[in-house]
Amino acid sequence: MIRWIAASALLMSAAPLWGNEPAEISNGNGLLDACNTKTDSFKQGECLGFIVGLSGGIGLTDTRWFCTPENSNLGQSRDIIIQYLQANPGERHQPAAALATIALAKTWPCPKAVAKP
Repeated sequence: MIRWIAASALLMSAAPLWGNEPAEISNGNGLLDACNTKTDSFKQGECLGFIVGLSGGIGLTDTRWFCTPENSNLGQSRDIIIQYLQANPGERHQPAAALATIALAKTWPCPKAVAKP
C-alpha cells in the first residue's frame, strides 16, 4: 500500500513534465494561446472554462455588457474572442476578461446597456 501511494505521488509530481502546464490567462496573449491551440486539450479546457466563468460573472453585475444569442455555443464565443485578439495585437497586453468582454459586446451588443431589475 505504501509503495502504491509513493508511486502515485511520484507520478503526480512529474505531471507538469508531460506538457499539461496551465495557461497564463491573465492577459490577451495568454488567452489567445489557450484558445487558439489545436493540440493541447488541457489549454482548450482552460479557454472554455474561462469563457464560462466570464459569462457567469458578467451575469452577476448590475449591467449586461453583451447579450448572447439563444442558440449560440461556447465554440462560437471562443471563435469571436480569437478573431478579436488576432485583429487587435496591440491590445493583447490588457486583461483577458476586459478583452473578451469587448469582443463579445462588439459582436453581440445588447439593445442598450441593460440594467438588471
